Amino acid sequence: MSEDTKKFVKKAVFFLIILAIVFLLINQIYINNVFSKKQGTRKEVIYQDYIKSLQNKTIAYAFFGSSHVRDGIDPMYINSSFNLASSAESYVQTYYKLNRTLNKDKIKIDYIFLELDMHTFSSILLRDSSVLADLENYHNYMTYQQIASLSHKSIPEIFLRTHFPVLGDGKSLFKKIEPTPIYLGWTENNNSFLTINRTEDVQERVDLHFKDQELISNLTLEYFQKTVLLAKENNLTIIFVKYPTSKEYNQELAKRGINKTQYYNIILSDLNKTTRNYKILDYQESFFNHEDYFGDCDHLNSKGAEVLTKMIYQNLTLNTNNNKNH
Repeated sequence: MSEDTKKFVKKAVFFLIILAIVFLLINQIYINNVFSKKQGTRKEVIYQDYIKSLQNKTIAYAFFGSSHVRDGIDPMYINSSFNLASSAESYVQTYYKLNRTLNKDKIKIDYIFLELDMHTFSSILLRDSSVLADLENYHNYMTYQQIASLSHKSIPEIFLRTHFPVLGDGKSLFKKIEPTPIYLGWTENNNSFLTINRTEDVQERVDLHFKDQELISNLTLEYFQKTVLLAKENNLTIIFVKYPTSKEYNQELAKRGINKTQYYNIILSDLNKTTRNYKILDYQESFFNHEDYFGDCDHLNSKGAEVLTKMIYQNLTLNTNNNKNH
């Protein structure tokens, strides 16, 4: 090898080393200033701290679901409860999260609350930006093969994203992130449906959930059954919740010919093949005359979350007392 070639190789190696150091530095800055502030990351840290504090390794009341649940259930008002819901969560995520809690973390759950809303089975929750969006967290309890098959990402890409998260979200380095307050998994929503353009909001939300989407995705239905079966096998008391939406949201569904009765008949018919031992709490129309309880047309704000959580707790207490009397 000539002297010139040796010098070139040394310079190239030196350049690559500097480049790697710069990249690792940027990645660490991203982890410290962006990733650590992400809602999914913070919820995971809070969850891990919570289960470590459990003396009897039991969560009495565990709530799973999408942002309807995330914003709508405040564990402050139900003892020994935790809100495990996340943004745009489908039953794909719910199944793997429940499996992690029961089988990896060895946590016992007494009552499991599962979401049963109009958008719950929509294919919108399976879009690439939603399904397993927080890869950095899911890889801790899912194999790369499982993630790849569901997220439509290659295993090398998943490996790089999980170990170097800046690669998937570098643009956020230049954004100011103001973390939403989180308490036992509940995210505090202080928005108000009364102060926004409600007509526009309803149109946008219903379009997002249902326009050009399957109302009932077969994949979601498959994981719905797997989730219910997993709960049944572990002797969990299963409770489904239909979360509140505004009157305007409900009216828009009717205008578009989305038949709620037909929709739920299909879901429950499928559910009954696995189990009939469940209860449904229906609050969809409970807040039609309380627009001040909503942050937007289908998410409760902190005021609405307090009212709903107390209603659920009262329902649980009433049922417990009735069972004791029998």
